[in-house]
Amino acid sequence: MAASKWPVTQLYSQEFVNCAGSVLFNPPTVRNPLQICLLHHLRKDEWLLPKGRQDQGESLSEASLRETYEETGFVCTVLPINMETRSPSSGVDMKDRPHFVRGCTEPFTRDIKFIWWFISRVASGDAEKRSGTQMRSENFESVLYNVDVDVEDEEALNAAGRSSDIVKMAIRLVYGTYPEWFSRKKD
Repeated sequence: MAASKWPVTQLYSQEFVNCAGSVLFNPPTVRNPLQICLLHHLRKDEWLLPKGRQDQGESLSEASLRETYEETGFVCTVLPINMETRSPSSGVDMKDRPHFVRGCTEPFTRDIKFIWWFISRVASGDAEKRSGTQMRSENFESVLYNVDVDVEDEEALNAAGRSSDIVKMAIRLVYGTYPEWFSRKKD
């Protein structure tokens, strides 16, 4: 068997954990502009994105939505995004290369800890935040921040800290797919 031209690191089940999270958007309404949800970890005074470990038998997207719901209290769905991906369409035989897909629901980034990041939205008609959704060990306050195209000056980015690059990319992808959600248009 020929060796792969791509570097491969083999990890066994006890050597990794799959985690999933999402950047949660609340689409604009007549009363509110587009918003993004961040978590304030009250004990550590840190701002985070919702994420956690994938349960056995759960898909990565299911894990991201469950963790987002548990930690924020908002029922959410994966938000289809126009973006490049290397994932082929179901049943399509194609070369492994990046290609543009409209309405893609694949993760848009992953970090070295194997956290698969999705983009989600508050479920239509269900913008009510629920209480009692966190695990006993969690102590988060979820906060919705207004966002717009000019993400460099956003209060949400300042709060996001280490996750600000993830938040920026998510905002860019949402703008590229749903520009009508933004009150200002990119120059």
